[in-house]
Amino acid sequence: FFEGKDNPFKTEEEFLIACGALEQTSSHPLAKAVLEEVGKLTKNTPQNSSCPLSCDVKAVQDIKIPEYGIQNFVNTPGKGISGEIISSEFSQKNPEEKNLFYLGSWNFLLEEEAKLGQNFLSTNKDLTELMNKMEADGKTLLLAGIKVNKKLLCPGLIAVQDEIRPE
Repeated sequence: FFEGKDNPFKTEEEFLIACGALEQTSSHPLAKAVLEEVGKLTKNTPQNSSCPLSCDVKAVQDIKIPEYGIQNFVNTPGKGISGEIISSEFSQKNPEEKNLFYLGSWNFLLEEEAKLGQNFLSTNKDLTELMNKMEADGKTLLLAGIKVNKKLLCPGLIAVQDEIRPE
């Protein structure tokens, strides 16, 4: 989660809950990891939960995320997902936009940014340095993007790492 005046999410919890709302319609293993973390935040963790990447799909999909609804969900295989956040509170924070929210790979966000004719993300050295460090540590990254003031911003990222199993 990145703090800043342009970020429509004011807390890490708010950011993660929105990510969970978007991921709730996905069956990807990374979606399950995100939903399990959101379940912990909302005190709605599924029973018999274990490693985020091997959790029970049905239990995770049953987590209720009341703060946000998602419409116009799009899954772009191998790249990411997107949808429009439906929340009166969120719309007040970002009234000029359709509240399009993206979650996926770096290339996915860059492609969406290019559609807007911009290069704000691709020139953000702090973000690329952070991503390079996390990836070097063996983490898989899910980057979030949201259109604010007619540009695509990255309000945060989620780093997921497999648990190393003893041999």
